[in-house]
Amino acid sequence: MFLTLGSICHAGDLDYYNLLKEQENLIDQTTTITKPKWISIHGTKYKTGCVLWINHNEQETPCFAIVKDICIVERDLIGSWFIAEVLHTVALVKHFNANEVNETVNLQLVRQHQLVYPLPLHLITATDQEQVRTFVCPKYQVPV
Repeated sequence: MFLTLGSICHAGDLDYYNLLKEQENLIDQTTTITKPKWISIHGTKYKTGCVLWINHNEQETPCFAIVKDICIVERDLIGSWFIAEVLHTVALVKHFNANEVNETVNLQLVRQHQLVYPLPLHLITATDQEQVRTFVCPKYQVPV
């Protein structure tokens, strides 16, 4: 695992401290958190702003999320988390072989090994007259 130098803060200073505490039982307000701009895990580089395919919902529609922050607890690379805003998937647009997404639903903590699709994705914006639509285009469709 490789990472860039990032800002260092205490867990209690984070907006998502309670969410992080639910996942990491040993964390407290003074725990040191490193927030790099990117991290490389098994040769795959993840940056803040990239899109991750995190799971499927009840209707077997893919769920995507935008990485807002990367947190490493106590400088232990095993304790690395993606803080991601979950996107609402509207529908699969077969013409583009892409999923249309819009507004964020909530924050979620995700580890790399929990991802459905291990490669980072990107948002693609298309303007249709007055309407702006946003899509996520995975290279491969992952079976549910």
